[in-house]
Amino acid sequence: MKELYSMLSKRVSIRKSRIDNPFKTDDYDNIKTIIDSRMKEIKKLYDYNFKYELVDIKETNSKIGEFAICIYSEKFSDNLYLINIGYIFEQLELYLESIDIGVCWLGIPRPKKKDIDGLPHAIMLGLTKINSDMLRKDENDFKRKDYLWEGEFNNDVIIKSMLAPSSCNSQPWNVKYENNIISVYRNKKVKTIIPRSFLSYYNNIDMGIYLCFLEVALEYNNYKYDRKLMYEETDNNFIKIAEYKIKNGE
Repeated sequence: MKELYSMLSKRVSIRKSRIDNPFKTDDYDNIKTIIDSRMKEIKKLYDYNFKYELVDIKETNSKIGEFAICIYSEKFSDNLYLINIGYIFEQLELYLESIDIGVCWLGIPRPKKKDIDGLPHAIMLGLTKINSDMLRKDENDFKRKDYLWEGEFNNDVIIKSMLAPSSCNSQPWNVKYENNIISVYRNKKVKTIIPRSFLSYYNNIDMGIYLCFLEVALEYNNYKYDRKLMYEETDNNFIKIAEYKIKNGE
C-alpha cells in the first residue's frame, strides 16, 4: 500500500462539486471501470462478504457529490465488519483522490436501495471531480490532536497515521508503542458531537481507516510487521483493536 503514501498528507473530504466542470453522464462507465479495477488490488482485514455499487447521487438522499459508492456488508455483532469497511474503502478513497476524484465519507445519507443480495447498507462515499490544487499541501493543513500516541517511534509514522479522517473529526484512536509492539485502541468516550447512539458505529469505521493510514506509513518507512487483530475491552473505556509487532527498524 506504500504507493498511497503521498496522499496521506494531501487528502481532504470534498463536499462541494465543481460547478464549472462537473462529471458528465458518460463519465459513469469510466469511473466504474476504475473502481472495479482498483478493488481487485485492495486488501481486507477480515473475510466478511461485502458489495458496493456506483450510482448517480440522485439515487440517494445526499446532496454531497455527483456519484456515490454505496457500500453493503455482511453484518455481525462484533463490529469487526465496520472496521473492515473503513480499512477497505479508505484505500480506495486515497487512490481516487490521487487521480482527481474527490471523495467524502457519508454516514447519515442513505441510498434508495437498502440492500444488495441480502447485504444491508453500511455507509456511502460521495464522489465529485476535483483539481489537484483542491487537496491539502501538507500535514500543517490538518487539525489533529497531539496527545494520541504514547512511546517513542518513527516520527513520520506517528504524524502521517494521525492524519486519518474520522467522523466529525472525532479521532477515536489511541496508540501505544512499547517493546516493539504498536497497540491500537478505540476510545469509547471520545468527545464529539456525534450522538452516543451512533458513536460506536461510525468510530469503528474510523478505526479501520486509521489502520489503513498506519499500515501505509509503516510500509513506506520500510517497517516489517506481524499484525494481530482483536476487539478486546480494556481499562479506562478503551477497546484494543490491533497489535503490530515490529520486526525491523527503518
